[in-house]
Amino acid sequence: MSQKPTQASVTALIAREDYHRWPGTDMISCALILKSGHVVTGESCPIDPAEFDELRGKAEARRHAIDEIWPLAVSEYRTVLMDLSRGA
Repeated sequence: MSQKPTQASVTALIAREDYHRWPGTDMISCALILKSGHVVTGESCPIDPAEFDELRGKAEARRHAIDEIWPLAVSEYRTVLMDLSRGA
């Protein structure tokens, strides 16, 4: 990634996503497997179990996992900038 990270470029790093609802709970985990092989995770769990919605839970868990990709993308971008400033 040689350009400044965007929502589109961050989500383009995702190769696969897997979800798991923990037995006996309303907690959903999302694992995003990046094209590099790195895995980031996110979780969701409603405050009120009566409001559990699996699709909404998956979307929230995915959003939390994507939040974990941003620091990786920004670090890579800053490394590129540093290399360019040094003439590498």
